[in-house]
Amino acid sequence: NAAGNVKQLEKMRKDKKYLDTKVWPVVSGEAHVSDDVALSSVSETLLNLQRMSDLGGMMLASFNDINNAAATADFYGHRTAQNYLAETAKVAQELGGNLGKGTSRSAEALAAENRILLEGMFSPTANSWSGSDVPGALSKATQVAFKYFGASWWQNRIRVQSMVGTVARYGMHADLPEAKLPEGMQAALRQYGITSEDWDVIRKAEKGEHLGQPVLSSRAIAELPDEAMLAHSEVATPKYRDEKETARAVAKLRASLADRYGTMVADISDQAITAPSAQTRAIATQGIKRGTFLGEATRHAVLFRTYTLAYMSRHLGRALHAYHPDRVGTAAAMARMVSDPQSNQATALAGLIAGGVFWGAVSNALLDMAQGKKPRVPTDAESTSKFMLAAFTRSGALGLYTDMASQQINERTTGTEYLFNLLAPPSLKRARDLGVNPMLDVALNRWDEKSTQRLFKAYYNTIPGRNLFYTRWLTDATILNNVQEHLNPGYLDRLEDFTENDLGQEYLFSPSQAVETLVPQELQP
Repeated sequence: NAAGNVKQLEKMRKDKKYLDTKVWPVVSGEAHVSDDVALSSVSETLLNLQRMSDLGGMMLASFNDINNAAATADFYGHRTAQNYLAETAKVAQELGGNLGKGTSRSAEALAAENRILLEGMFSPTANSWSGSDVPGALSKATQVAFKYFGASWWQNRIRVQSMVGTVARYGMHADLPEAKLPEGMQAALRQYGITSEDWDVIRKAEKGEHLGQPVLSSRAIAELPDEAMLAHSEVATPKYRDEKETARAVAKLRASLADRYGTMVADISDQAITAPSAQTRAIATQGIKRGTFLGEATRHAVLFRTYTLAYMSRHLGRALHAYHPDRVGTAAAMARMVSDPQSNQATALAGLIAGGVFWGAVSNALLDMAQGKKPRVPTDAESTSKFMLAAFTRSGALGLYTDMASQQINERTTGTEYLFNLLAPPSLKRARDLGVNPMLDVALNRWDEKSTQRLFKAYYNTIPGRNLFYTRWLTDATILNNVQEHLNPGYLDRLEDFTENDLGQEYLFSPSQAVETLVPQELQP
C-alpha cells in the first residue's frame, strides 16, 4: 500500500544517509586522509604507546576467541550442539598442539590458495588495531610489541584452523548437491551468490588433501577444465556460437566462481577472530575524519573498546539473527527469539554466551596467575556472583555494559571519581595520573609519600611491554613493588589486605614475599 511504500522509502533514505556519512568514508579510506598530519601523528603516537604499555596480556585475555571461532564454524556448518563442541575441541587442539610454533608450510600453502594473507611482514596484526599516521620507528616497535604479546601467532592459528575447517567441510561434502548440504553451508553459499548450479560445477574441482582430509580450494576451482564448465547453463546456451566467445565466457565464469568461493572462505576465516574490522571502525569512529579535533578525540574515546564492538557486531549479531530470512533490527530479532525459544537464534545465542563465560573464566584465571594471584574460586553466593560477572565481562557478552561491570569488579572508588574512571578514555586517565593530580597535590600543599608512590606507578605504567604476561610477575616484584615500598612504606601490606579482604583473592606468592626473595638485600626497602 502507499503508506507502507512511503515508510519503506523513508527507511531506505535513512540507511543510505548512514552508509554515505558513516560507513563509506571508512571503507573508501576517506576518513583516514588526515586534515592535519601533525595532529593525527601526535595523536596516533599517544594511542600506540598506550597499546604497547597496556596490551601485554591480550593473548591471555583472548581465550574467548576459541569459542568465537567454534561458533563461526558451527554457524557455517551443521548447527548442532555436538558440532559446536567438536569445533571447540578442534580450535583448542590447534592452539595447544602448536603452542609457540609458526604456521606449517602445508597450511601456509593452503591459505595462499584461498587468498588468505596471514599476519606477517606484509600484514602485521598491529595494523588491525592502530592507524596509519604512525612514525616509522614507532610503527616498527608496535609490530614487534604485538609479536611478543603473542597476538600475531594467536590470530594466525585461529584463522588457519577456520580456513582449513571451511575448505575441508566443503571438500567432504562435495558429493552432495546444494539442497542436501548442511543448513549453514547452504546459507554461506547463498550469501556469496553461489547458486545450486554454481555448486554443481564447483564440486567437480579436483580435491586436495591436508592432514588426511579432502579440501576444496579456490585455486582448484580456478583450474577447472572447460568440459566441467560447459555444463553450466550460463555458457552452454546457444548464444555462445563463436568458439572464442565461448572460451571468454567460460574463463569469466570460472574466475567468478573461484573468486566468490575464495571470498567466502577468507571472510569466514576473518570472522573467526575478533580483531577490529572496517565495519567495527565505522561504528566506533562514525566516519569522522582523522586530523580533526573531534576525529582524534573519538579515536581516543574508543581505545580498547573496539573488541567489544567487534564482538557485538560480529558474533552476538550473527547468533541473534541466525538463519532467519527476514533481516530485522536488534529489538525485533530479540522479540522474535523470545517468542520462539526453540529457534536457531536462541540455540546459537545460548551456546555463544555459555561458551564465552567458560573461556572468560579461563582467561581470568590465567591473568590472575600472571599477576601472582590465585585464580578466583567461588565459595558462596557473593563470590559466585562476582566470579560470573567477571567471566561475563571478559567474554564481551555484556556488550556496552562491559566497562561498567569491570569497574564494579575492580574499583573501590565512588562518586565523581568512579564516574570519571568509567566514562573517561584511557588518555584522559593517564593525563590525570601523570599531570593533573601531582600538580593539585603540590598546589594544595598535600604532597606526601603516597603522592610520590602514585606518580612513580603512573609513569611505570606507561612503559611499553611492562605488563607482558610471561614477565609481569617478575618485573612487578623486582621493580614496581620494590620501588613503591621504598617510596611509601607499608604500601605492600595495604595492597595485600585490599586484595584479600576487598577483592576476595589470595596471592600465590605475596608481593612482600616476592620482594624479599627476588630483590638483593641491599636494594630492599
